[in-house]
Amino acid sequence: SGNWGNDIVLLLKAAGESGLKVRFGNQSLDTPGTLAAAGPAVEGAYFAKLYNTEAPAGHAFNEDFKKQFGVLPASEQPTTVFAFMLLGDALKKVDFKGGPIDATKIALAIEGASYDTPGGKWSIRKQDHQVQMPVYISEVSRDAKDKHDGTPFGFKLLKIVSPEEAAVPPSPKCVMKRPS
Repeated sequence: SGNWGNDIVLLLKAAGESGLKVRFGNQSLDTPGTLAAAGPAVEGAYFAKLYNTEAPAGHAFNEDFKKQFGVLPASEQPTTVFAFMLLGDALKKVDFKGGPIDATKIALAIEGASYDTPGGKWSIRKQDHQVQMPVYISEVSRDAKDKHDGTPFGFKLLKIVSPEEAAVPPSPKCVMKRPS
């Protein structure tokens, strides 16, 4: 379901209260407050996101984030960090020699940017400037290592889909026009 916030909560609760035996999939179940508001109706739902705190190589990132902000990374927080790290990688390749910032140089440097996240590399595809990144498939479960929203639930990691597997080929209609 593309629902989020109150809409996904109401959908899950209505399904649970009606006895409907379906499993939902969603990309917004980690929005703060969602697990707590949905209650037991959320258990067993599938969750696809661009990060999961159960990533095998994520311990150091999670602990550093928690030290800085007091909570484990959730919702859009880790992807924001990873996006800024991508931009940082691009900016390392651009030297303005103290002069004005040239947006064209930054855009061209982004084409070669990459950052190794706990679940795999994020990079920018030159042909269409699409971010290539891993996708984490999880299940809302009491068995998850990290609990969220003060609930007994977390996001039990089922699979990390590699950037190569998750990639959608560039559209043949996409012809990047780069400034000269």
